[in-house]
Amino acid sequence: MSLKEAFRKAALAAFAAAGDVKRSVSFRSITTGAYNATTGTVTETYTDYAVSMIIVRVQAKEVGQGIIKTEDRWALIPQYSLTPVPKINDLIIESSNEWRIVLIKDDGADALWKFLVRKA
Repeated sequence: MSLKEAFRKAALAAFAAAGDVKRSVSFRSITTGAYNATTGTVTETYTDYAVSMIIVRVQAKEVGQGIIKTEDRWALIPQYSLTPVPKINDLIIESSNEWRIVLIKDDGADALWKFLVRKA
């Protein structure tokens, strides 16, 4: 087993042990389709994936550095639990909340996705 694979499995184990800190959400992967010149619209299709997520507030020192706003949050999802490669503007849906992904980071071990999300 490679070191990266060990980190990925450790991230999954940590999420399993996180109890009520983690949330069950839907990750919505959005695919932009073709532009229809007649209607002036772009079609979109999507696929939802059930995943566990931990969401944390951004730190005060992060606000104002680049695109980060006070109401933004960091969402953490184990990479093993998410089949598609995430993209900017994909959504995380949790009951009455929808969060749009505005920035994507991953750790060096490719164990966790770290998304900067904003209420959609």
